[in-house]
Amino acid sequence: MSEAGKDKKPKKGKNKRKQNEQAPMTMKLRHEAGLATTTAGIWLPKEHQLYLQTILFWQAGDWQALANLDATTLKHHPRHIELISFKAAAHFQLGELDTARVLLRNLSGKHRSTIRILISGAFNTLARARTSLGHMEDARQHFDNASSADTIDHCQILIQARWCEQLAQAGVDSLWSQGNLSTSMPGFSVKTIRHVALGDAWAGNTVNTVIFRHHGIFTRNGWQYTAFYVDQNTLRVIQRNLKNDVLVQHDINGDYNIKDAHNSISLGMDRDGYLHISYDHHGSQLKYRRSQAPESIENWSNELAMTGQRETKVTYPAFLMPSEHAPLQLLYRDGNHQKGSAFIKQYNEVEQCWLDTDTAILSGATNHPWTSNAYWNHPVRDHDGNLHLSFVWRTHSIGEQQQINNLNICYAKSVDNGQSWHSSHMKPFQLPITQVNAR
Repeated sequence: MSEAGKDKKPKKGKNKRKQNEQAPMTMKLRHEAGLATTTAGIWLPKEHQLYLQTILFWQAGDWQALANLDATTLKHHPRHIELISFKAAAHFQLGELDTARVLLRNLSGKHRSTIRILISGAFNTLARARTSLGHMEDARQHFDNASSADTIDHCQILIQARWCEQLAQAGVDSLWSQGNLSTSMPGFSVKTIRHVALGDAWAGNTVNTVIFRHHGIFTRNGWQYTAFYVDQNTLRVIQRNLKNDVLVQHDINGDYNIKDAHNSISLGMDRDGYLHISYDHHGSQLKYRRSQAPESIENWSNELAMTGQRETKVTYPAFLMPSEHAPLQLLYRDGNHQKGSAFIKQYNEVEQCWLDTDTAILSGATNHPWTSNAYWNHPVRDHDGNLHLSFVWRTHSIGEQQQINNLNICYAKSVDNGQSWHSSHMKPFQLPITQVNAR
């Protein structure tokens, strides 16, 4: 698990942006000084500004903007061969073949960067042709080849941005770009099998998609469940029937701090089929509800306490799904990012109540002369009901840049629902596990 950032107050200033706004980097030239500035106030040499501007146009697939760049200005740039090659490739994309050929003829000799840029452009043309024929999987493959053939490194966000731009130029519905495609990275590939539209959701940050959500979606007894924030006043729960794909939704109204990406939603289900939901936490009061009927999202309790103990500074609540011999449990952090402990609560279906464990599993709260906090990956319960947990230790930040400092990669296993824990060699830990005895 990683924390999106330290609890810092935003700096006051004129350039403060709302978190749900896009913040593209823009440049302003100061011709008299030969300098350029970004919106962050960083001054750049004019030549470097021109190079960055060209690269941004290329990565975004903005062929018209590239073609409009002044050839004479590019000619006097220290990296003129690469920049003119980008401009020529853009003219090819726009069908302006004669202009592109003239630009290339004016380059002396053959250059590796020019060849790679033109190959990238050729793959982009093939992708557009496949798109016009409706061959979207082939189009995406050609497009990925285009992104890997040129001379620059592409981040996945900009690759996706160019893909969407090319589809838009071809008049293809943007929904295809969002769902029915294969996202490829070196050594990693995910292919979407089906795309089920659930409606609009908050996308101003990653609060609906953070990596530590546990669980963000799960399947039980022929039903599939998920939940997300629509806006700051609406938490939507979705239930999908896997037999006929019928979707049921229910909105829980409230006042949610969705601008903090820590405040994600965790879903769970006990052995009697009741749903449990916890949400909107970052070192704050526990927020928790339970469904009023098994396998139903139609009616929910009001916000409830679990036990009332250690529930005022909750972060990262994660429901541990039950097994035949293990009840539903909740793993969460009590404390803050520099001084926290991991505790487990256990649900009793018969009494419909939660029980506390006496001792923390992980704790850096009492270390001296430093304090720390354990950050864990997704907890796992195996087929035998055993719990597995891997984690690192985060201390205070280091240096003027406040760099995050994570120590070690540790592991612990419990065969008795979290009452006791052992190392990978089945050596028992004295609880709580700390930086001193962790391994």
